[in-house]
Amino acid sequence: MFRKQLSDTSIFHDILPQKGLIFDTELATEEVIIPYLKKQYLKKDFIKIQNSTLVNYLNYFLTDKIKIELFKGTIERGLPVLKEIMGLVQLPTFNIYDRDHNHVFVDKTPDLVVLVALNVKDNSSTITFDYDDHRRKYRQWSWPIKCDHFWIFPSDMKYRITRNNSEHINTYLIYTYEQLKD
Repeated sequence: MFRKQLSDTSIFHDILPQKGLIFDTELATEEVIIPYLKKQYLKKDFIKIQNSTLVNYLNYFLTDKIKIELFKGTIERGLPVLKEIMGLVQLPTFNIYDRDHNHVFVDKTPDLVVLVALNVKDNSSTITFDYDDHRRKYRQWSWPIKCDHFWIFPSDMKYRITRNNSEHINTYLIYTYEQLKD
């Protein structure tokens, strides 16, 4: 993991394109729900997702988005390389409490995290990010969660998803990336 700069504490938010992306939300939801039912957990509530072509198509799109939007297409910032794919399931009336992707060991910590609202009832909950750097200490930023939206943020930021106020099971995909430099 590279040393964090103040410019690296930003959160990037966008929506998945409705045309041109080979991606089926229902099939991807099955890839999250089936391991959840089999209790195939990676750590805490994170579900282990198998690497499939459907999930990889989304990875290709997100990798390009990181290169263009965050790295501004410059090779000096490095290349994003996929580290892990995980899933989260939020049952009705459940919260997803504080999450972060930091570990004790620096070599196992990813650089970037992408949270994709895969199959979510629109405006049923909100995502809140907590800043922990010097300038923005104790500040929070919140967005209502809608289907097909995604957020890209550094791995040391804590986030939580508020209570699911619908009767719909919300599913999320989480991609973690490392930043490789030559």
